[in-house]
Amino acid sequence: ARAYGSLCWNLSKVIPRKDLPRIYTMYTPVDLDKGNAGRDLQFQDQNRRPEPFNTLDADLSWKSSLQDLEATRQDVIDEVRRAPDRRIDNMITHLDDSARLLRMHLIMSEAVRLDFHFARRKILTTAFGVGVAGNVVSLAALYLVPSVWTFAAVLSGSSIAGAAGVYLFGNYQLQDKAKEMASDAFLEALFHRIYVREVADGDQFVQSLWHRVRLQLRSAIETIGVGNLPKVSAGDVRQLDAIVDDECAALRRRAAPQSRTK
Repeated sequence: ARAYGSLCWNLSKVIPRKDLPRIYTMYTPVDLDKGNAGRDLQFQDQNRRPEPFNTLDADLSWKSSLQDLEATRQDVIDEVRRAPDRRIDNMITHLDDSARLLRMHLIMSEAVRLDFHFARRKILTTAFGVGVAGNVVSLAALYLVPSVWTFAAVLSGSSIAGAAGVYLFGNYQLQDKAKEMASDAFLEALFHRIYVREVADGDQFVQSLWHRVRLQLRSAIETIGVGNLPKVSAGDVRQLDAIVDDECAALRRRAAPQSRTK
């Protein structure tokens, strides 16, 4: 107990965690018939579970303590043997996590792109409407009253100038909107709008995914520009859904030990 306490005290100085990891207290068995000089190690066979400790005399009072050490030692051996399975499981988990992150990134990126293009389309439509409306009125006036051709020409020129002014002013506002779209406030509001049900349900998993995606999305917007974000198709999202819902589950079933699948 004193050695265990000293070890924990020293580890607490170098491990930046509130709780220490599990410490396996065990021993290395030796062949007592050869004495301490020989120390011929007797490791457990890989295909059998630990049997009752029988290398020492039954009258020794510390036999039960060695049995506990033997059980702990066997736990360590089992953990080492499970390392390949855990590596496979970690790789599948990493694939699942990456697919979920990429799916959210694509959905949010497409939402930003559509919002920006909707604003730009609105500006173009307004400018086009101003120009067309003015020219239609001028042509109608010229058709009905040919003598007012001067007024019709002035009205047509004014409508074209007004359309150009609307477009330039709208483009200026669009640049400000592009900068706003890279802000955390806009992206957070957009996330709450897209994932309204998950936010209402308090889904902490979706929230954690968003906190990891937000920085990458903002970096992409600032780097290539919101107007140059690539278009995301519904097929791309469906492929990621298939990876998360079907392929990762199938991989976990194939990687599961045979004893669990039977």
